[in-house]
Amino acid sequence: MTERDDERLMRGWSTAMSGNFSVLNDICAPECEIWHSSDNRWILQRDAMDAFIAAHDAGRIPPFEEVRIMPTAKGFLCQASMTMQPIGRIHLIQLLATEGGRIVRVEEYISPEMDLATPLAA
Repeated sequence: MTERDDERLMRGWSTAMSGNFSVLNDICAPECEIWHSSDNRWILQRDAMDAFIAAHDAGRIPPFEEVRIMPTAKGFLCQASMTMQPIGRIHLIQLLATEGGRIVRVEEYISPEMDLATPLAA
Protein backbone atom coordinates (compact mmCIF):
# COMPACT_ATOMS: atom_id res chain seq x y z
CA MET A 1 0.00 0.00 0.00
CA THR A 2 1.29 3.44 -0.81
CA GLU A 3 1.80 6.25 1.66
CA ARG A 4 -1.02 8.08 -0.09
CA ASP A 5 -3.39 5.12 0.48
CA ASP A 6 -2.34 5.00 4.14
CA GLU A 7 -3.08 8.69 4.61
CA ARG A 8 -6.46 8.42 2.85
CA LEU A 9 -7.52 5.44 4.97
CA MET A 10 -6.35 7.06 8.23
CA ARG A 11 -8.22 10.28 7.35
CA GLY A 12 -11.31 8.25 6.49
CA TRP A 13 -11.16 6.29 9.74
CA SER A 14 -10.75 9.55 11.65
CA THR A 15 -13.84 10.91 9.88
CA ALA A 16 -15.79 7.79 10.89
CA MET A 17 -14.60 8.10 14.49
CA SER A 18 -16.00 11.66 14.53
CA GLY A 19 -19.47 10.29 13.69
CA ASN A 20 -19.61 10.25 9.88
CA PHE A 21 -19.90 6.49 9.42
CA SER A 22 -20.89 6.62 5.74
CA VAL A 23 -17.21 6.92 4.78
CA LEU A 24 -16.68 3.31 5.90
CA ASN A 25 -18.31 2.06 2.70
CA ASP A 26 -15.49 3.70 0.74
CA ILE A 27 -12.52 2.65 2.87
CA CYS A 28 -13.46 -0.88 4.01
CA ALA A 29 -13.28 -3.88 1.71
CA PRO A 30 -16.62 -5.70 1.29
CA GLU A 31 -15.18 -8.74 3.08
CA CYS A 32 -13.69 -6.68 5.94
CA GLU A 33 -14.07 -8.43 9.29
CA ILE A 34 -14.00 -7.01 12.79
CA TRP A 35 -13.14 -8.73 16.06
CA HIS A 36 -14.13 -7.36 19.47
CA SER A 37 -12.35 -8.34 22.67
CA SER A 38 -15.69 -8.05 24.48
CA ASP A 39 -17.14 -11.15 22.77
CA ASN A 40 -14.11 -12.77 21.06
CA ARG A 41 -15.94 -13.17 17.74
CA TRP A 42 -15.11 -12.24 14.15
CA ILE A 43 -18.04 -10.77 12.19
CA LEU A 44 -18.38 -8.88 8.94
CA GLN A 45 -17.62 -5.21 9.50
CA ARG A 46 -20.76 -4.10 7.65
CA ASP A 47 -22.97 -6.21 9.98
CA ALA A 48 -21.20 -4.81 13.05
CA MET A 49 -21.59 -1.26 11.72
CA ASP A 50 -25.31 -1.72 11.06
CA ALA A 51 -25.80 -2.61 14.75
CA PHE A 52 -23.41 0.13 15.91
CA ILE A 53 -25.10 2.83 13.80
CA ALA A 54 -28.55 1.81 15.06
CA ALA A 55 -27.34 2.05 18.67
CA HIS A 56 -25.54 5.35 17.94
CA ASP A 57 -28.62 6.87 16.29
CA ALA A 58 -30.71 5.77 19.30
CA GLY A 59 -28.32 7.68 21.60
CA ARG A 60 -26.82 4.57 23.24
CA ILE A 61 -23.28 5.16 21.89
CA PRO A 62 -21.52 8.35 23.02
CA PRO A 63 -19.00 10.16 20.83
CA PHE A 64 -15.42 8.94 20.63
CA GLU A 65 -12.89 11.16 22.41
CA GLU A 66 -9.11 11.51 22.33
CA VAL A 67 -8.84 9.81 18.93
CA ARG A 68 -5.24 9.20 17.87
CA ILE A 69 -4.27 7.36 14.70
CA MET A 70 -0.78 6.22 13.68
CA PRO A 71 0.58 4.05 10.86
CA THR A 72 1.88 0.51 11.40
CA ALA A 73 3.76 -1.85 9.11
CA LYS A 74 0.53 -3.48 7.86
CA GLY A 75 -2.04 -0.70 8.28
CA PHE A 76 -2.66 1.60 11.21
CA LEU A 77 -3.61 1.80 14.88
CA CYS A 78 -6.38 3.90 16.39
CA GLN A 79 -6.66 4.75 20.10
CA ALA A 80 -9.80 6.34 21.52
CA SER A 81 -11.93 6.69 24.62
CA MET A 82 -15.59 7.23 25.41
CA THR A 83 -17.71 7.63 28.50
CA MET A 84 -20.64 5.24 28.51
CA GLN A 85 -23.17 5.23 31.34
CA PRO A 86 -23.42 3.28 33.58
CA ILE A 87 -20.06 1.67 32.72
CA GLY A 88 -17.98 4.85 32.87
CA ARG A 89 -14.81 5.53 30.92
CA ILE A 90 -13.90 2.98 28.22
CA HIS A 91 -10.64 2.80 26.29
CA LEU A 92 -10.36 1.31 22.79
CA ILE A 93 -7.48 0.21 20.64
CA GLN A 94 -8.24 -0.70 17.06
CA LEU A 95 -5.60 -2.47 15.00
CA LEU A 96 -6.48 -2.15 11.32
CA ALA A 97 -4.95 -4.21 8.52
CA THR A 98 -5.02 -2.86 4.98
CA GLU A 99 -4.54 -4.39 1.55
CA GLY A 100 -5.06 -2.95 -1.90
CA GLY A 101 -6.03 0.49 -0.62
CA ARG A 102 -8.85 -0.79 1.65
CA ILE A 103 -9.25 -1.85 5.27
CA VAL A 104 -9.59 -5.64 5.38
CA ARG A 105 -9.49 -6.45 9.11
CA VAL A 106 -10.15 -4.64 12.37
CA GLU A 107 -9.22 -5.95 15.82
CA GLU A 108 -10.88 -3.86 18.53
CA TYR A 109 -9.65 -4.20 22.10
CA ILE A 110 -12.12 -2.68 24.57
CA SER A 111 -11.54 -2.12 28.29
CA PRO A 112 -13.31 -0.13 30.97
CA GLU A 113 -11.05 2.17 32.95
CA MET A 114 -10.27 0.61 36.32
CA ASP A 115 -7.92 0.94 39.24
CA LEU A 116 -5.62 -2.08 39.14
CA ALA A 117 -2.94 -0.67 41.45
CA THR A 118 -5.03 -0.54 44.65
CA PRO A 119 -6.12 -4.22 44.66
CA LEU A 120 -2.60 -5.32 43.75
CA ALA A 121 -1.07 -3.27 46.57
CA ALA A 122 -3.41 -4.71 49.23
